[in-house]
Amino acid sequence: WAPSCAADGSNCRERPRPPRPTRPLACPGRTASCSSTAGACSRAPLSMATTPAAMRPASLVANEAVLSPAQLVLADMLVALEQGHLFEAWAPAGTDDDKKAAFFARAAKLNDSYPGGLEAYITNARVLLSASSANENPMKDVESVQIPIGKSLDYGSPPDDKLESPRVGGGARGGFV
Repeated sequence: WAPSCAADGSNCRERPRPPRPTRPLACPGRTASCSSTAGACSRAPLSMATTPAAMRPASLVANEAVLSPAQLVLADMLVALEQGHLFEAWAPAGTDDDKKAAFFARAAKLNDSYPGGLEAYITNARVLLSASSANENPMKDVESVQIPIGKSLDYGSPPDDKLESPRVGGGARGGFV
């Protein structure tokens, strides 16, 4: 359920959130896909010179016993995407395991929320970094940015006092950027 409110915070009510489409998690080095980050890949590995599990850094191998199958799938995906350095300084199993679980929770969230998952995120980051190092501007085709017209208020003026009044409400639910 998601809240549905008027701009002033009135008339809040719950409305059903549309169903979220499921995107299968690609299993690196596998012919099957998982139904989620918690899923398990069941098919045989694709023919590769080395499988992602064989490419795991020693510190990741040392932590295999404290990682879930879903976490190992994410780890293999990151290793296959040349991100094995993320695991190189990991503490031995039994040390900082809560931090390791938090890392995988963030990685799973990113994989599930970014269009195309971690692979697309990393690929896009590489493209943008390459463009930046070549002194290219990825925003060159943007014609102009329009700044919305706002109001300028003098502190303590009647219009400012009216807008700052507790009757306006919504301040507790507001945010400033």
